[in-house]
Amino acid sequence: MMRIYVGTYSGQIGLLELSEAGKITAQRSIAGPEAPAFLCLHPNKQTLYALSETRPGRITAYTLEPATGELRFKNDQALSGAYTCHLSVDPMGRMLFAASYGSGHVHLLPLAADGALLPEAASIHHEGRGAHPDRQEGPHVHCTVPHPQQPYLFVADLGVDRVFVYRIDRQKALLEPHSQATLPVGAGPRHIAIHPNGRFLYVINELNSTVTHFLFDAEKGVLLPTNTHPTIPSSHVGENYPSEVALSPDGRFLYGANRGHNSLAVFRIEEATGQLSPLGHMAVEGDWPRHFAISPDGRWLVVANQKSNNVVFFHRDRETGMPQPLNRHVALAAPSCILFLSLESNGDIAAG
Repeated sequence: MMRIYVGTYSGQIGLLELSEAGKITAQRSIAGPEAPAFLCLHPNKQTLYALSETRPGRITAYTLEPATGELRFKNDQALSGAYTCHLSVDPMGRMLFAASYGSGHVHLLPLAADGALLPEAASIHHEGRGAHPDRQEGPHVHCTVPHPQQPYLFVADLGVDRVFVYRIDRQKALLEPHSQATLPVGAGPRHIAIHPNGRFLYVINELNSTVTHFLFDAEKGVLLPTNTHPTIPSSHVGENYPSEVALSPDGRFLYGANRGHNSLAVFRIEEATGQLSPLGHMAVEGDWPRHFAISPDGRWLVVANQKSNNVVFFHRDRETGMPQPLNRHVALAAPSCILFLSLESNGDIAAG
């Protein structure tokens, strides 16, 4: 069985249970902080973090109750930035990173041994602007993603068309600027996905509806761009703003969500080079897919459609990579984030 936590803009965190057969066996809502729009888990799977996309930003830590999936308030911390939109946790579980879109800040918060949040230890403000007059009038940090093996943090800044690479000093709880990679003018880099091998990195660009593939040189700590693909068909007319990007657990396929075209773009990944080959698009059966996630076993893909207020379930063919609709929708006000948690057959939280 799997539990699925759903972040929302409606002040609730949804909790769903999914059986091995893909049936929704339970559904309820848990009162969360104001606008709990993004969620993430501690590596030990015992603490869940929710951000408040407010001014100023705030992060709340909850203890997970293994038997029921309920969330018990642990503590919270305020941030120096505004309208925080993304969270991630250091793979070693020693610190949490956050992106504040409204103010253009990157944040680092140390974590206690039990996963509790300690006060903000580092806050870096980006500078600059881009070509888009409305969306790039200043820096807009949109995500922070740590490397799974190396002490680096990747930060996408939609406002200045760059991905920043910071070196993580775990002893001092600091971020050290290391290098930068520049995207095409007006691209608007939003979210980042790192391949399990740690060598390939993919950035979905919100303002020009593309996804860019980079190679990461771990020895030098630099990103090397290779190529860029559109996330929508050339026939699409009207607005489109890509949101989430994610890889299948086996690293063979990449997915990008399109808000406007209301689809998932599907790509095959070439094993040796990481290059992308487009496979097509899958309708998300809703409006404005702000986020989606793939289950740890790769069998299920779940989409949060913000404007149509529904969470939609797909079965993912692990050989072809294409999602197939299950005709299962869950009504939930303004869903914005999907988080999977695997359970063992006896109800214990799985280690991976």
